[in-house]
Amino acid sequence: MLALFAFGLCLNAFLLFWVQPMFGKMALPLLGGSPSVWTTCMLFFQAALLGGYAYAHAGARLLGMKRHALVHAVLVWVPLLVLPIGLQGAGAPPADREPIAWLLRVMTSHVGLPFIVLATSAPLLQRWFSAIGHRWSSDPYFLYAASNAGSLVALLAFPTVMEPLVRLQRQQTLWHVGYAVVAAALTMCAVVVFRKAPAEPAPATPAADGPIDRIPVGQRARWLSLSFAPSALMLAVTTYLSTDVAAVPLMWVVPLALYLLTFIAAFGSGAESWGARAARLLPVIVLPLIVTLILGVRSPLSFFIPLHLTVFAVLALLCHVELARRRPATRHLTEYYLWLAAGGMLGGVFNTLLAPRLFTGVAEYPLAIACGCALLATSQQVRQIVARPQLLATPALAGATATAVVIAGGLGVLTAVPATVLLGGSMVMCFSVRRDPARFAFGVAGLLVALGAGALAVPVQGGIVLHAERTFFGVYRVYATPELGFVSLAHGTTLHGRQVVNDPDPEPLSYFHRKSPIGDVFSERGERAKSVGIIGLGVGTLAAYAQPDSRWVFYEIDPAVERIARDNRFFRYLEACGRRCVVALGDARLTLARTAPQHDILVLDAFSSDAIPVHLLTTEAMDIYEKSLAPDGVLAFHISNQHVRLRPAVARLARDRGWTAFGRLDQTSDATRGYQPSEWVVMTRRPDDIENLPENPTWTRIAAGNEPAWSDDFSNVWTALRWRER
Repeated sequence: MLALFAFGLCLNAFLLFWVQPMFGKMALPLLGGSPSVWTTCMLFFQAALLGGYAYAHAGARLLGMKRHALVHAVLVWVPLLVLPIGLQGAGAPPADREPIAWLLRVMTSHVGLPFIVLATSAPLLQRWFSAIGHRWSSDPYFLYAASNAGSLVALLAFPTVMEPLVRLQRQQTLWHVGYAVVAAALTMCAVVVFRKAPAEPAPATPAADGPIDRIPVGQRARWLSLSFAPSALMLAVTTYLSTDVAAVPLMWVVPLALYLLTFIAAFGSGAESWGARAARLLPVIVLPLIVTLILGVRSPLSFFIPLHLTVFAVLALLCHVELARRRPATRHLTEYYLWLAAGGMLGGVFNTLLAPRLFTGVAEYPLAIACGCALLATSQQVRQIVARPQLLATPALAGATATAVVIAGGLGVLTAVPATVLLGGSMVMCFSVRRDPARFAFGVAGLLVALGAGALAVPVQGGIVLHAERTFFGVYRVYATPELGFVSLAHGTTLHGRQVVNDPDPEPLSYFHRKSPIGDVFSERGERAKSVGIIGLGVGTLAAYAQPDSRWVFYEIDPAVERIARDNRFFRYLEACGRRCVVALGDARLTLARTAPQHDILVLDAFSSDAIPVHLLTTEAMDIYEKSLAPDGVLAFHISNQHVRLRPAVARLARDRGWTAFGRLDQTSDATRGYQPSEWVVMTRRPDDIENLPENPTWTRIAAGNEPAWSDDFSNVWTALRWRER
């Protein structure tokens, strides 16, 4: 019986966490490869999990355990009527509608029923197991660790085995078969319950922490908050990391896998030992993380990614250990899991629905860190602080000092050396109160206030913010640098275009200036190009190359970007181009596939902060580009990136079609002229179509290795990461 229940839980959990990155990867090409696709998917999965847990909690109470087991034995077979899962008939999201609502609606209709049925199993099977008279039935919480182990295997297997070896369509079929096996196992478990469970449940032996006959409101609030913080932190760190690297399953599953590992450790036999180690480690790692956030450090990846993930894992573990310690007697098991699911869903609601409307930056990340630290303080420690406020003097001084240093340094009042010394002093003061979780949490909050104050005082690269907004596709800030005479657009951490202030006929600047690689392309082919397509609008800089008798189409997924580019208070490239330049809203792949234009030049310049959406660098995307390009047309890829080597990926696309590809890395950096370094790859069907570029010594022919080209089914970003600074 134990093997049957453990097998059912593990395979059930495996399917639950296999379908999450699988469905997210299916949806990415329809929504521009935005990192928000994953947070929206997670919100749906968390809401569906809550629905499943609510059903598990209410079913046995309303029907009794035996009748509920029979009902569930029938219910588990119903989702087979709607399988296999997929996006057949989903269509494309409307360009002028909210993508979150569209994606949630599609997920409800395409994956909702099987996911909710599977989501019931973790609490339901544990509750059933507690009633069948097994010698371990008195405390079935160990099965939760088994369930999480199945989830973890699925998450690790997806980017390492499933994604590179099994096409998505094949995965859908395998998942369908796996669901049938799970349905059979759950039916067998239901039969065992019907045969062995008593007609009236006997009082369950309490868990190790003693009986809880009536659960206080404060206890439920504690369950809710301790499950909310790790969920919010997981989604926040995922958004923070994937925004500048890539919105791919690899960047999704690692934080989620760590999240599950902390659950496994918290509900395992060595939970107290793990918790004690994590408590000692937390001050040592969270303070350096705050320093990197204040200083804006995002490289090298070999330091940056492990630091963020370690802080997340330690905070999640501490919260989950406290949750496990507060677990109730088995008679309250399903209610306990219901509150855990509610807290997880609230984390998704906060990150996906509220944060984009409340903040113009990714402020939910530092807030989640502060919340996690605050929850580690006991009520007794909080009461002690209230009784003796003077205990907050040291952490308050640390926060105030850091805030003053950040603002003064950003405004140029304080030089680097004294600023570093004073900031280090703030960290030391905060570290000195590490043995008191309440005081330490207050100090961390003060340091994060310094981060926010610095962002408000000097938000972007020393400029004055003129406009800021956040959408499903990113965070945008228009800022002016009066000393240089430029106005610029930043998407996340990355410059996405600039022009001279109030220039009625602006020259191309940043990555697109006349001597840049793309400047070479338009110098050679621009006058003969009657039709030009640009994937990614930015501020419309490339419109400066438009010829009088040409027609230019900018393909842009986010209406907010077009509004900014057309606001002549900031940018005038589109205004100067006039009717020659039009903007087609919607994902470029979908628009090009639908319209099939014949562009003489097609430029790929679509970024999400510093990350190019991977679905625009796949063989499926290349099929669309080829059909949208004139027979002698030129395809240009802007591949500048701090964290990912994109040249080999583009070279493989050319190799598979027998096209000629040349690349150029332009390292010109001139702040006074507004020039930025950039890297480009240009490819054509025949070498003669590029004409003079092969004779230019700054351009080199690029060759690809034997690795497979990226596709919608496979994109090995891991091997393309720059783990060290360029």
